[in-house]
Amino acid sequence: MLAQDLPHLEEIDVTPTHGRRGLGTALVHTVLEWVKRAGHRQLTLTTFRNVPWNMPFYSRLGFVEIPTHELRLELEAVVQDEADRGLDRDQRVVMRYLVNVIQPAIAIRNDPRLRSDHIAE
Repeated sequence: MLAQDLPHLEEIDVTPTHGRRGLGTALVHTVLEWVKRAGHRQLTLTTFRNVPWNMPFYSRLGFVEIPTHELRLELEAVVQDEADRGLDRDQRVVMRYLVNVIQPAIAIRNDPRLRSDHIAE
């Protein structure tokens, strides 16, 4: 949690020998279920922009990029911490999943569990 109202997914890893089996997707869905049950409105994360199993993976699950000018101070601090540790800001992206918002059609089509979750309150 970056703030009381800002859950943040710091890291999820699946050993490459266990990749392409849906484990990463299952882990993210478990976190999203917790976010929903806890009553939060979004889940944020940072990841690599151009690595196929990073930004594109999260995009397929319904995460969208947060424009830099919309970053909260807590997320700015995460980005700065990553830069201080040597990660290139231009290669990183901040994303969010909005709970109870109609998700992009590709995410709904790829995961039947999202189909019953797309009605906005």
